[in-house]
This record gives sequence, C-alpha cells and structure tokens, in this order.
Amino acid sequence: MMKRLPIGVHEGIPDTEYHGDSSSLSSSGARLLAQRGGPALFRYRQLHPQPDTTAFRFGRAAHYAMLEDGPGRLTLCPFDSLRTKAAREWVETAPHTWVTAAEQVQIWGMHAAIMQHRLARDLLTAPGRAEVSVIATTPSGARVKARPDYWLDEPDENGRVVLVDYKTTQDATPNGFAKAVATFGYHQAAAWYPMVLTEAGIIASPDDARMVFLVQEKAAPYRCAVYELDPVAIELGRDMNRDALAKWMNCQFFDSWPSLQARETTCPEIVGLPGWYRPDTEDIGGML
Repeated sequence: MMKRLPIGVHEGIPDTEYHGDSSSLSSSGARLLAQRGGPALFRYRQLHPQPDTTAFRFGRAAHYAMLEDGPGRLTLCPFDSLRTKAAREWVETAPHTWVTAAEQVQIWGMHAAIMQHRLARDLLTAPGRAEVSVIATTPSGARVKARPDYWLDEPDENGRVVLVDYKTTQDATPNGFAKAVATFGYHQAAAWYPMVLTEAGIIASPDDARMVFLVQEKAAPYRCAVYELDPVAIELGRDMNRDALAKWMNCQFFDSWPSLQARETTCPEIVGLPGWYRPDTEDIGGML
C-alpha cells in the first residue's frame, strides 16, 4: 500500500519509501511526462514497477559509497557466481547495497579517482547531508518531491544552496555529458530541485540554489569531472517542468494518459531525417 509522505523535509527515509509515494511528482517523473507520449509510459511504470537490474543495483552501491559511508561499508557477496541456488537465496535477503567482489574493486577505484580530483573531493567531503527527501505543494495544488544526492550545509560565496548530483556514465567529457543532459533531461533535474526547495519554503527563489553534477566514468581510470549547466539550459528545464506539471494535473483529473498518437489517428505521420544527419554528398555523387 502506498504511503503518502507528509509535507516537509525528511532525513533517514529509505529510497523505497520515497519512490513509493506516487501522490507526489518527482524529477524523474517530470522528465518522463515532458516527453511526447510520456504520460502513457509514466502511468504504465507507476502501475508496473520496474524490476531491479544489475545497473540499478550498481548505481545504488556507487551512490552509497561516494555520498555516504564509503566503499568499505558495502556488503560483499560471498559467492563467486550468482547462478547457484545458494547465491540466489542470499541475494533475496541481502542488504540494498550489496556488490560482487569485482564491483567492490571497481567502486574502490572510482572512489580513489574522486579523492584525487580537488573539486570533486571538496564537494563530497564538505559537511552536508545525503539523500534528504523534500515534499512540497505548488500553488496549483500539485504535490512535488525531490531527493538531492548531497546537500551541502554551507551556501556558496553568493549565498546559494549547493546541491550535488552524482552521475555515473560511459563518457565524462564535456561533449559526452552534454549529450547525456539532452538524452536524460538533466536540465530538467537542475531546475526541478531548486523549485521544490522553493515551494517547501527552504529558499525564497529557485535562483537561490544551484545544482552541480559530479560525473564519473565506470571504466578505469574512472575519469571524473564537475559540471554546471548554463542559464539557457536551466530556463529550458523550467519551461519543460511547468509543462510536465500541467500534464500531470490534467492526466490525473481526467484519468487519461496520452500515448504517442491519439487513438483516433487515421493517417500516418510524416517523419523526416534528424537535424544532425549530414550525408557525404561527394560519395553519393560518385555512386551515380
């Protein structure tokens, strides 16, 4: 049964309890709703929770190691293979942040790489709180929530609240991260968290908080970088979040969750080539 979390700031709430409150819209939900056909996918995932995967489990373990108690506090799986009956039974009752021996080595390497990066190290070793849940209500009556990875106790030199979002990736270069921002809607996340803090009365305006992204590759040498999105990206994120909130309220009111095309569609939709596609015209000419 869904537990409706009360309005306010909550520490120590398990992520399962936070995600289980479907009465409040999260950043990930807003990003899904903002997509074309997103409401249908949002509703399906809400009614059919996604099964845990190796990627999700590793991500949880990495977050726990980097943001909370360090790699040494992870639970090590005692089995060399997860295919045996004994191993599967152990997994069913294992703590939320268990890892295999190979994953433990990997996470230790990732942690060491962060500690060698001055800004990344300073952000994660500064006094702060990890995984704090915030529940608020917007002026339109929508319940919204946020769970920053790491929330620094001290504001920056301009008096703004600093929120750290830790992301693992295959490509931590500026171009690689920019692609991830567009693909996964991180610009919406960067705008969402300050909005929720504002609606909760923690800050006066969304401009009074900033999100920095600590991005790290999962393959050795575990390169990491710290990025912050520009004002254009943040403003676009705000616009998309407002649209997502309006969709969510409308979908709930009418209990209608539109998909890619209307059910009454009778004609095919014309689709062209993507804007980035540029064929080599010289090669094409040579083939004629």
